[in-house]
Parts: sequence; C-alpha cells; structure tokens
Amino acid sequence: MPGTTSPNTPTPVIAYAFGPFRLDLVLRRLVRNGNPIPLPSLTFDILKTLVENRGELVTKEQLFKQVWPGRFVEENNLTVRMSELRKVLRDSTETRFIETVPGSGYRFVAKVKEIIEDHGEQGAAFRSLAVLPLINENNHQQLEYVCEGITESLITSLSHVANLRVMSRSTVFRYNRRDVDPRTVGEELRVEIVLVGKVNQENNHLGFDLEMIDARSGWHLWGGKYRRRVSDLVTLPDEIVRQVVPNLQLALTATAEKQLSSTYPANSKAYELYLKGRYFLNKRALEWSQKAIRFFRRAIEQDPRYALAFVGLADCYLSIAGFEVRPVRELVPKAKAAVLQALKIDSNLAAAHLTHARIMSTCEFNWDGAEREFRLAIQLDPFHGEAHQHYAIFLSKLGQHDDAVKEINKAFSLDPLSIGLQLAKAKVYYFARKPAMTVKICRELLEIEPGYGAAIGVIGFAYLEMGRVAEAIEQFKSAVDHLPLEASETRTAGTRSLDRCSDPEAFGCLGYAYGIAGERSKALEVLDEMLEVRKTRYIQPQNVAIVYIGLGEYDSAFEWLDRAFVDKCGPLTYFKVWPFIDRLRTDPRYEKLIARLGLPQ
Repeated sequence: MPGTTSPNTPTPVIAYAFGPFRLDLVLRRLVRNGNPIPLPSLTFDILKTLVENRGELVTKEQLFKQVWPGRFVEENNLTVRMSELRKVLRDSTETRFIETVPGSGYRFVAKVKEIIEDHGEQGAAFRSLAVLPLINENNHQQLEYVCEGITESLITSLSHVANLRVMSRSTVFRYNRRDVDPRTVGEELRVEIVLVGKVNQENNHLGFDLEMIDARSGWHLWGGKYRRRVSDLVTLPDEIVRQVVPNLQLALTATAEKQLSSTYPANSKAYELYLKGRYFLNKRALEWSQKAIRFFRRAIEQDPRYALAFVGLADCYLSIAGFEVRPVRELVPKAKAAVLQALKIDSNLAAAHLTHARIMSTCEFNWDGAEREFRLAIQLDPFHGEAHQHYAIFLSKLGQHDDAVKEINKAFSLDPLSIGLQLAKAKVYYFARKPAMTVKICRELLEIEPGYGAAIGVIGFAYLEMGRVAEAIEQFKSAVDHLPLEASETRTAGTRSLDRCSDPEAFGCLGYAYGIAGERSKALEVLDEMLEVRKTRYIQPQNVAIVYIGLGEYDSAFEWLDRAFVDKCGPLTYFKVWPFIDRLRTDPRYEKLIARLGLPQ
C-alpha cells in the first residue's frame, strides 16, 4: 500500500557519526562539531566507502571501482585524495580513523554510529549519560581531589545540556575504584552513554585519557587525550564538554553556552582550591566540612565572583548544622549570606536555588519562598535528581502526599541507585502512612548499603506505625550502633557513645520507643544521658522532647519544642506529618506550634 514499508525493508541510514564528525549521506557533506567542512565529491565518496566497510580491509582496486567506475585512474590520484582526507580528519597516532595496510589498501578503524531516518535528526541523539569517576592511575593520594573534582565538574557542566539526563555524583561515585564494564553500568543506571577516563602524573603535568562508550554495544564513540599542569586545570572541563556534546548528536544552546562559561572562574588557583573544597565536603564528616570551609573561602579570595564557591560554602554550613554541634540559628545566617551572594553573581545557577530552597524550607520556615526556589532549580535543571528529591520531601512536610510520591518517583527514575534518594523515598512513604512500603524500600536499600544506620532507623519508625514496638526498639538500638561517630572516634560492638554520635536523633527515637512500650526506666536512662551530654555538647532540643512525648510528659515536651523553635531546628518542619507526634495533636499547644512554623493546618 502507498505510504507503508514492508517489515523486512531495512531502515535507511541517513548519516554516520564517528568522533567529532558526522557524515551526512543526504546532504553529502562532512560536519565537525556542527561545522560543515568543504570536501570534494570524490573525497566524500572515498570516505563513505571506507565508513560503510568499517573494520574491513578496502583494497585500492575496490576504491577505484567504487569511486571511479569504468575509468582508468593512476594510483597517485588515490594517494593524493587519501592525504587530503587525513588532513580533514586530523588523523594522527592519538586520534586514528584510517589505517593504511601497506601494498593492499585501507581500513576505517574508528567506531561508527549509524543514524537512521527516524522522525528527523533528534531521534538519533543520545539522551542519557553517566560520567564515571576518573581513575587515579598512579594511586597518588594528592591526585584524589583532582580525579573527583574534574569528574564532578564534568557532571555539572553536562547537566546544562538541554535534553540530556546526566547521572548525579552520588550515584556514579558508587563505582569509584571499581573495575566495571560500561555496558553493566549502562544497564544498572539505565543510560545510553558512559564516559570513562584515567589520570596519570607525568613529571610536572597531568595526563587525562577519556573515552566515551555506547553502553548498549560497548563501542568506542569518542576519545580524547589532554596534558595539563595543575595550575591550568580550569579550562579542561569546558574543553572536554565542547568535544563530547557534538558526539552525542546534541548541541549547546545559547543558554547552555552562557551557563558553561559562567561555571568556571577566571582564576586557575580559585578552581584548584574549589576542587579541594568539594573533595573534603563530599566526605560528609564534621571535621572535613570544617576543612572544606577554609578552601572555599580561599577560592573566593582568589575570585570574589566565583558563584559555585559560594554555594559550596553555604552547603558546608548546612552540613555542619546537621551534625548538631552548634545551634542551627548560628549557622543559617552564614549559609544564607553565601547562597544569596552566589545568586547575585549567577541567578541561573540551579545548585544555588536548590541550596536556597533547602535553607528556606528547613531552617527559615518560609514555605512560599522555598516552593519558588525549588521550582526554579528544577526549571533550570529538569534532570537534577537531588532537586526533585528535596522537593518531594518539601511536599511531604506540607501533607501533599500524592504529589510527594509522584515527585520522589520522578527523582528515582532519574537517579535509580542514589542512596540518599532511596532513603528519601522511604521517608516519603512513611509520612504518607504507608509503613509496609517504607520497610520494603529500606530493605532494598540495605541490600545495596548494608549497615546503613539511617535506613535501619526508618524501619524502626515504620514498625512503630505498624504497632510492632518491640521490633522497633531493636531497630533503633541497631541504628544507634551503626551510626558513624565524629572525627576518629571508634566504638566496640553493642556500645553507645552519645557524646560523639553524629546523629543524636536516633537516641531520642530509642527513648521514645522505650516510653510507649512501658519501659519507663530505660526511657529515663536515655533521657538522663541526653541531658548530661547536653552540658558538654549541643543536642537539638526536639530530640529531648521526643523522649518526653514517649513518656507522656507533654508539658516538658512542649517546653523543649519551644526551645527547638528558637534554635530553628529543621526536624520541626516534619511535625505536621510525623506519626510520632500523633499523641500531641489534640493539644491546643500543638496547633499553635504548627501555626508558628507557618505550616497549613
């Protein structure tokens, strides 16, 4: 029938892509990084013949027959055309496309992607990519911050490319120091392209060897080698991204170009200091966050208009607040000032809007402002899994559980192996009063990350909701024993150390569970320990209030909740939906607290 194609008819190839090139068979032209390259017709036919027979020897006789059919041509003509073609392709020992087989002919050796006729050129573009952590080939400790920092910079820069989903740092760093098959990574992360690379120390220079691989076929699609001094690293991610993007059959929009150019500082020293700051912040420990602050400040001294350094500084203060060593009210103003400065420098920085939204929703109780900032962050970077994750938690706090579930599932589809995202997903279902699903998600998470104290604790929450109090107590005890300690402290199995624990909330939950189980003496034991430790270190007041709620001593509970409000403690923002608080909901003081928090009744 007219307009139909037989099922057995092969789909026509309209172009071939290799390296930074695209050989367009319809327009009969060669394009490099989006720019057409003049190519004589006969030279085009030679290249087309070699590419169509890639990996195979194409003899000189075959080329004469294909390109000059029925004509006598001297061999020198072919030699001249091949020389011309090599210059156009910039063929060299580092970037090899055509191999000469002496006395016989030529072989096209680069990997080639066929572009078929499928609703225009967009259908041929790659839409998802994972940048695996660069491998420290020399295993030099002093290069770790370079490997991690350049990897993170590439992730950040590529996330600016329209219609490209780039896996987050938290997900890809699960593959750090692991020898993995890119095809396995592609299957696990549901991405089409995997960018891999390694870093070598070469005297006073660093050598970077990168390769872009089709995760479905394992084919090499692009490769690049770079040599840089540490002092010259600032331009490297930009250069790599500009070579990678055309090989994805995508293009940098004007907006992406602007974002890319504003991502990196003009000062190389500032970039080096920023990389060190991110390296220490990503260790997620109190002492390292404090060290990261010093590097971000020094980066800002080198370049006062380095927006990402201000975002890093703000994130450090939020990280330290989470360790409960100082009242949040002392740290938030510093985080706020840093992120506002970042936004003043670059109002299109998604990371800055996300950090601002977190401050507003967690510490300032500014729900309308947080909603605006979350939406802006997602608008600027639609594939930012962490932005969707935090927005889902925000919706949970407001009691918009159906929307929260949709948002967290959207985040999960973007970043399926992120540990933090899976924990957030479990919390969303917990606050939606779906404890069985909460337990299921946490069990799956513990298969990936055994002994993860936070996930163990969330199972405890779910068990309490299900009325399985004795099992909840065991979960909270296990969570306490699995929580990391600050600095270099160690513990023996089965012991607790509240004075150095990184998350005192787990102790409060254990005391609460003892209280509602009728084990009053054990609940009081936990309470006494918390009050004693508070004499020497800061513990957020709501953790003490939780124990009093379990004991049924509501006057004392509200007294400590008032202190938590003054201290701007983030966990208060969950009190509208937290099942722990059900016992207080009929008390008029509860409604007043919710009103003070600005939460809808």
